[in-house]
Amino acid sequence: MGKQNLEQTKGKIKLVGRVKGIGNDNAKKEGFTKSDKQFKSLQFFLETSTVNQVRVELFGMERDEVVAYSMKARQSKKIPWKNRKNDFGDYKVLGTGCYLEVDPSDSSKKLRQVLPEFDAVDYIKANLKDGDIVRINGEIDFQEYENKQGKVVSSKKFIIKSITKIDEKLDFNSPEFKEESKFEHDIVINDVMLDDENKRLHVNAKVIKYGGDIVDTSFTVDTEKYPKLAGNMSKRFGFGDAIKVYGLVINSVVLKEADESLEDTATDEFDDWGGDEEIKKDFDNNYMKDYIQELQITSVDSSTYEPKKYKEEDLISADEDAFNGDINSGSATSGDDFNDDDEMDDLPFE
Repeated sequence: MGKQNLEQTKGKIKLVGRVKGIGNDNAKKEGFTKSDKQFKSLQFFLETSTVNQVRVELFGMERDEVVAYSMKARQSKKIPWKNRKNDFGDYKVLGTGCYLEVDPSDSSKKLRQVLPEFDAVDYIKANLKDGDIVRINGEIDFQEYENKQGKVVSSKKFIIKSITKIDEKLDFNSPEFKEESKFEHDIVINDVMLDDENKRLHVNAKVIKYGGDIVDTSFTVDTEKYPKLAGNMSKRFGFGDAIKVYGLVINSVVLKEADESLEDTATDEFDDWGGDEEIKKDFDNNYMKDYIQELQITSVDSSTYEPKKYKEEDLISADEDAFNGDINSGSATSGDDFNDDDEMDDLPFE
């Protein structure tokens, strides 16, 4: 339910990886909404490393009109939907940025196409194939819905705002390879909980969407990699605090030994047959798959920290439980050093 006078918590993602699954029959879908508007949607995975892959999405539907903007006049105007593909001079229709084809006038550049999401779905599907390397800039759509059991659960969708095809090869196994699967987001703290067993600090937070809708979601901090960051968050964060966080979009599968006491039975050269053990691990009972899906915080912008920006009544309706777990009242001063690495305060996006 939306509330008035709440500041939208904005964010963005930046991904670079290999396209996977766009060739599948169900990658693109079409249909009609409840209001009888035609829609088109596109989903595929982006492999950002040997173990990480992020599902990205685009959804568009017919509208009554689109918005066109003029950089020269610095103003916008509305265009009827049926006329959206016409030439309006300095006014360009806003939408998804697509840079997938070679520019006929300059082969060193990609042709710029900005299309309403409805049209961008077809354009991306036609000009992208599995194995292509792309850069995606976008945003996270945090959502809540009621499942079949009647329980309210949260979900995250990674929405494409612009997509650029990269001609260079991407070698995940190269020593020079550096993964790009990043996010930044403004959040409002609910509470924090330490999970010693999994070496995680769970940061339960609220995001405020356009229009004032509030969605509960969660982030993590790896307490082994970032002990100072986790410690500061645990001690200082309290309900209603606001801050901008940065981190990694993780959706990976890791093979772990099911029983660490089990050792390799190959004791001599005769027992070692050689070959590649990786495929064998998928079928070996000594290994199990560990699925990791999280938005992992690696840094914060301490200059954005606003302790107790919101009160309980600002964020929680009367029929909700204000204390979903223990609330750490905390205390902090804006600008304090939260991070393990001071350089991580810098914005990780160009």
